[in-house]
Amino acid sequence: MTTLNEALRSCQSALKAVAHEESGVEARAIVEYVTGADRAALIVNGSESVDNASLERIRALASKRLEGTPLAYVLGYRYFYGLKLHVTPEVLIPRSDTETLVEEALQRSFTTVLDLGTGSGAVILAIKASRPQSVCTACDISEGALEVAKFNAKSLGLEVSFILSSWFNAGGLNSSRFDLIVSNPPYIEQGDLHLTQTSLPYEPSIALTSGKDGLDDIRRIVSEAPSHLNPGGALMLEHGYDQGPRVREIMEKSGFKRIRTVRDLGGNERVTSGEWS
Repeated sequence: MTTLNEALRSCQSALKAVAHEESGVEARAIVEYVTGADRAALIVNGSESVDNASLERIRALASKRLEGTPLAYVLGYRYFYGLKLHVTPEVLIPRSDTETLVEEALQRSFTTVLDLGTGSGAVILAIKASRPQSVCTACDISEGALEVAKFNAKSLGLEVSFILSSWFNAGGLNSSRFDLIVSNPPYIEQGDLHLTQTSLPYEPSIALTSGKDGLDDIRRIVSEAPSHLNPGGALMLEHGYDQGPRVREIMEKSGFKRIRTVRDLGGNERVTSGEWS
């Protein structure tokens, strides 16, 4: 007989090879996912036995994680801004740094909002959940990503219009204007060593890299956004920790005003916004 505690310890021991100091957190997530026992239950009922089918499932998921697959893809979900989101290798794994983009968006007054490159739908769904009366639209170049985003919207009961589009290219966006445009676009430099580390080798490259300096997509978005913003509307972009000065320069040259950059919880410049008048 194997108990919950024994299954948890065994899983944690195995995961130390890839998760290191996070092995305990990841092991608990896998055991909770398979057995349905939350953290409190693991503490109170740790001596209860685990059936063989569950043990095999725990071992299978741990093995997948040991192969390098990110935990979010192993489990098929990730929490973002309090929302449980389905994720697959078709989409970028939502990260806590991107919650800075949501927080900054919610500081503004708006009725209509567009999310460019929505991926799993994390940003637009967090905005919609916080501002139920807002009219939300999101686009992505990937059909697979849009299917994930639509699934998340439906499971959360949030109404968002999804459009297949490479930035502003779709016909449905030609004449549309919004009070707010948000985006977490690709911004990693091609050849950056980070692309071979952590979870990035498993995530869609189309959502990660953007030219030699990582700013090709940001330049395009900034140049085209004015045609899709209402007077006084704002554009907000997530970017790399060291890209703030260049993004501000790009926005200033394009005519945006009241440009500002906010930092994430780690103290890094993360989101730059500008207004169009």
